[in-house]
Amino acid sequence: MQLDEFISVTLKSIVDGVTNAQQYVKEKKGVINPDTSFNPGPDSGCFHDADGRVGSLIKFSVTLDVSEKDEGKAGVGVFSGILGAGLQGSKSNSSNDLTNIQFTIPVFLPLQDAGSIPGPKNIRKATSHQG
Repeated sequence: MQLDEFISVTLKSIVDGVTNAQQYVKEKKGVINPDTSFNPGPDSGCFHDADGRVGSLIKFSVTLDVSEKDEGKAGVGVFSGILGAGLQGSKSNSSNDLTNIQFTIPVFLPLQDAGSIPGPKNIRKATSHQG
């Protein structure tokens, strides 16, 4: 898989996973990534944009397979860890080098309306009347 395709598929899968989890948790009266104010700490993996929205930092650590074939064409693909698969009967003069890269992509994940979910104030009120 090429690096651009890997990044695209991964980010789409993260967004789809968050959306699917939000639908499930909503049925259970919970919230994932609520649309409420949040002040992320320095080690939270989150950030604020100019409008005050909170985003997430998606960190990647990827091993790339950089190959060069006889024709002088180079290719960069995400290393899958499967060595020798499909190589029987194939002879080619190529060299492969593995290299690690790390990078971070800031994203704003889908927000979920938290208005119908009881927050800490509602829970405190309910428990403070007992007693």
